[in-house]
Amino acid sequence: MDNVLTFDKLADKARPLFGQVVLVYGSDLAVLHGVGWTEWDFYYICRPKGYQAEPVWYSAVGYCEGLKGHLPPEMYERIENQFKLNGPMPEFFERKVQIVGSDPEDYDPARHPAAMEVARQRAHEEAVARSAELGDVLDIMLNDESAS
Repeated sequence: MDNVLTFDKLADKARPLFGQVVLVYGSDLAVLHGVGWTEWDFYYICRPKGYQAEPVWYSAVGYCEGLKGHLPPEMYERIENQFKLNGPMPEFFERKVQIVGSDPEDYDPARHPAAMEVARQRAHEEAVARSAELGDVLDIMLNDESAS
């Protein structure tokens, strides 16, 4: 089972790209900060383009390809300089684990895909419940009108 991805294998694969501009999912430019692990998935932690953009967790189901060495050096440096102007470059390779009960200091639900999915599910359930309540109210109103 040597082809099974583990957190250590992902970290070993990503570490050479640390601090470099990478292409995530084939279309997103970002700077690689490290790797993450939740109870659901492994992630590349990258800061996307944009002024003062915060790191985002990209699922490792997609791929992360370094641009250094694939572009002419002057072109790569221009792209890298844009990232440097928009925020600090990472100082150390991050390995973050966010599993229920892990260190809450590293946990940011605004940026964490698993928490965002839970929030989306909760919002969906609340919308379904509101819809059922509105349906009950509508039934009562329609029954009142038909009784008149």
